[in-house]
Amino acid sequence: GLISFRGVKRRFERLGMRGGAVWYADYAHHPREIASTLFTARAMAKSQGKRLLTIFQPHTYSRTKNLFSEFVSVLSSIKDLLIFKTYAARETYSEEGSAKTLCDAIGNAAYAETDEALKDWIDAHAEDGDFVLFLGAGDIYDRAERILSDRPETQNRKNGNTKT
Repeated sequence: GLISFRGVKRRFERLGMRGGAVWYADYAHHPREIASTLFTARAMAKSQGKRLLTIFQPHTYSRTKNLFSEFVSVLSSIKDLLIFKTYAARETYSEEGSAKTLCDAIGNAAYAETDEALKDWIDAHAEDGDFVLFLGAGDIYDRAERILSDRPETQNRKNGNTKT
C-alpha cells in the first residue's frame, strides 16, 4: 500500500547519510527539471534551517551547448555548487558544451573531473545536517552511491545499517 511506497528511483531519492549530512539524488538534467527539484530541495533545507549543497553532472555535450544560457541561469542561483564532468553518452568531446565551460560561465561553482575531487569537495563543504543533492542523468548517481559505500559512518539506504 501507500505506507510501504518508497518513492521513485532517482526522483528525489534519499541515498543515505554521511557525517550527519543527508544525501539525495535526482535524475534532473534539463534546466526546468533542475529548477523544479531545487525548489523542493531548498524548501526542505530551509524548513530545517540547513544548507543545500548541489552537485550537477551535465548529460551530453549537445544538450549543454543547446541549453547553455538556461543552464547558466538556473545553476547560477545555487550558492554551494559543484559541476562534475559531462556524461558524454555516445558523444565526442565538445568544449562549447563541456561541464568546465559551463562551470566557468556560472562563475561561483567548483568543478571536478574525478571521484577523488568530488569526495574532497564534499568533505570540505558538507556539515552536520546539510542536504547534499546529486543531479543528472549520467553516472553521478552511481558515483554518489560508491562514495557513500566507501566511507566510514555511512548509513546505507537499502538496509538502514551503519557501516564503520
